[in-house]
Amino acid sequence: GWEQFGDRHNWAFARCIESCKGESVFLDVGAHVGLYSLPASRAVAAGGRVFAFEPSRGSYNYLIKNIAYNGFTNISAHNVAVADSEAPGVPFYERTDPDSATSGLTMRTKDSEERYVLTQIPQVSLEASATTTT
Repeated sequence: GWEQFGDRHNWAFARCIESCKGESVFLDVGAHVGLYSLPASRAVAAGGRVFAFEPSRGSYNYLIKNIAYNGFTNISAHNVAVADSEAPGVPFYERTDPDSATSGLTMRTKDSEERYVLTQIPQVSLEASATTTT
C-alpha cells in the first residue's frame, strides 16, 4: 500500500522516488520501517544500492522484516545513528513500546520518562561509512 503514501502529508515522496531512477546510490537516514528505502530500491539503476540507517531498534527490526518479506537484495540496513563524527556509543532514548516511532537522541518530554529506556547506540558518519560499506 505504499503507492499512496505520498499523496497527502508526504507530498515530496513521489518526487524523491522519481529522482532515484537511474541513480546508483540512495541514502535513507532515519529509514524507520523502509517507507522510502523499499520503493527507492526498485527505482535505482540495475546494480544500484540503498543504504538504510535507522537507530531505533524497534523500527530497525520492522525494516529488516520488510526488506526480507519483499525479497529486496539491494538494501543494506544499519542499526546506527548518523552524524558528522564516529562514536562507539551515544545516548539514545528507545521507546519501551516497540511499535512507537518516537525514539530518539533526546527524550520527548520529562513527564514521559517511564516510556523510554536510555541505551547506547553506535554513531557513524556518512563519510566513514562510504569508505567501509559496499
